[in-house]
Amino acid sequence: MRFVKEHPQQPVELVLRVLGIASSTYYGWVERARNPSSWRLQDEQLLAEIVDIQITASTAQSITEATLRRRGGCPRLALP
Repeated sequence: MRFVKEHPQQPVELVLRVLGIASSTYYGWVERARNPSSWRLQDEQLLAEIVDIQITASTAQSITEATLRRRGGCPRLALP
């Protein structure tokens, strides 16, 4: 929640109540930002690989899939 972060002088609980957001939702978001899941970390690594491949490729999707297959596949994208 960017608003809460940008306005630290405002009590968090008050802002959440005004916005109609459960405090558990906010604190869950804070915790996930602090400690990303392994799934999230894998997504970030995969995205970095895809961007790297696409920078050097001319036909992005087919080259990306072929390169990922050569690099050992990607079960998250169902690439053997």
